[in-house]
Amino acid sequence: MESDNVPVVIVAGGLGTRMKPFSDVLPKPLLMYQDQPMIKNVLDNFSVRGFRHFIILLHHQAQMIRTYLDYINTGWQIDYFYENEPLGTAGGLFLLKDHITDNFIVCNCDNLGLFDYDNALSNHYKKNLDITVFVKKIHYQVPLGIVHCDQSGLVSLVEEKPFRDFYFSTGIHIINRRVLMQLPKTFPVISMPELINQLSAKKRVGYFDVGESFWADMSIL
Repeated sequence: MESDNVPVVIVAGGLGTRMKPFSDVLPKPLLMYQDQPMIKNVLDNFSVRGFRHFIILLHHQAQMIRTYLDYINTGWQIDYFYENEPLGTAGGLFLLKDHITDNFIVCNCDNLGLFDYDNALSNHYKKNLDITVFVKKIHYQVPLGIVHCDQSGLVSLVEEKPFRDFYFSTGIHIINRRVLMQLPKTFPVISMPELINQLSAKKRVGYFDVGESFWADMSIL
């Protein structure tokens, strides 16, 4: 599918608690990262990759964010949906049940990923997945010695500050529309990890390893 036919949903309704006191002045999507607001970085990143349709989920200081986006919009299709109360990082997707007709991308407003979205979408369609999670590997050194203990009270091994490899979520996902159809009629408060864990038992949640592609959590100041 062509990128310009795939909507990008940007989750921009959070309170920005991690970024206080800065988020007491401006909502998190409008805080600066590399000389422009976070949400502008996200829009530009997807735009240069061919995406033209954006759906913005709003709650906290919604009108300020919309006013800014309307001001900078130079040709994108932007639709706005409002959460009357915080619904979590996945709860707001329920508002889109009657407005999305196919697969779509979901991105947090503070996550920037320079990824191969065309390849990821192709893989998502080919495997007929409910959700594709964009993941990145981290090589992490545990800062303390790890002691392996058995049930008999004996120590079997001590590892001094070992390294471990982990995959972490980049905060960006591809979601099949049928997921929206499986959600309850009332708007629950649910996070994206909770939604993924509910669906993973059906063996239709996959991942896309972004390798060495650039990724940033823009909310880490």
